Formats: sequence, structure tokens, C-alpha cells
Amino acid sequence: MAARRISVIIPALTVSPSLVALTEQLRRADIFEVLIVSPRKPLNLLTNKVKWLAARAGRGPQIQAGLEVAQGDIIWILHSDSQIPHGAVPSLRAILTRPNVSFGCFQLGFDKSEFWLRLFAWMSRFESVLKDERIFSSTLTRGDECPVE
Repeated sequence: MAARRISVIIPALTVSPSLVALTEQLRRADIFEVLIVSPRKPLNLLTNKVKWLAARAGRGPQIQAGLEVAQGDIIWILHSDSQIPHGAVPSLRAILTRPNVSFGCFQLGFDKSEFWLRLFAWMSRFESVLKDERIFSSTLTRGDECPVE
């Protein structure tokens, strides 16, 4: 069976060093397409795999716009300052092959060890409003309402 195609949706307002680093990571990963959804076109990041989609500012409208055009079998929504840990893509695919599993998310991690960041990362393992980040699903499709405002 062929590997399922992953579409990554990244809502962004501006091109930042962290967005540049993230797109570099995703270019090297086994990802079908990366959709940067932003009011401004990030010319220096675009390739055949990394595409730009215009949308008004706001996480909800940007994710909705990405969902409407994503072509992958799996949708992965990331913040523009995310970093992809080693093995994340194979783990994501493996999780979604389990019976009765159609969505999930990764726990937060930070590259600094400040107390509040460590606490926030630890809390991200629990059901809460923190779960609007790093989510992935094989059931979100065009026409679904965006779960984030």
C-alpha cells in the first residue's frame, strides 16, 4: 500500500527565521505539500512542495483556507515557529494506521529551558485549549468547519 500523502498547513502573518527553518525541515521530510497561509506572499520560501495561499489574518480563517485546497490524505496543522522532531513523520503515519484512530497531536517542546516554557510543554499532554497546535487528522476534509477561531 502506498504511503498516505501529508499536507501541512501553516498559518503565518510574516516570514520569520523560525518559519524559514520549519519549511527547510519540511522540504527534507516525506511530506506531499506545505501550504503557508498568509496575507502576504513569502516569495523566498516557495518551491514545488512549499506553496502560498492568500487568506485574511487570523488562525481560524487561515486554517479554513488551507483545508479547502489541501490535497493530502492527512492534514497536519503547525504553528510557524514549530520545529519537527526526528521521527515525527513516520510516527504520525504509524499512529494513523491504528484501528479507530483518525486524529492526534504532538506534545509541545521548546528549545529553551525556562521554567514557564517547561511547565507549558508538560501541560500540553492534557486535554485543554493548548491542543490547537500540532494537530493532525485523516478525517478533516474540504468543507469541514475549522475547530479554531
